[in-house]
Amino acid sequence: MSRSVFAARFREVFGTSPASYVTAVRMRRAEDLLDAGTPVSETSRALGYASDEGFRRAFRRHTGVAPSAWRSGRRSLTP
Repeated sequence: MSRSVFAARFREVFGTSPASYVTAVRMRRAEDLLDAGTPVSETSRALGYASDEGFRRAFRRHTGVAPSAWRSGRRSLTP
């Protein structure tokens, strides 16, 4: 199967591109790791990002906040 056919079929089934789907899965995992108190740098590496800055940009695009702000916000919500 060609790359373009795969992408078209994937989009038909999941309603999004393969790349967007993978990014969403990675960001959900990042949220979980950050909620658990994992440092941003360690989270970045665990998700396969080559640089912390690349991870920070992707996370901010996906969630609207920086990873460090996500961690701080979650910590303040815990009783």
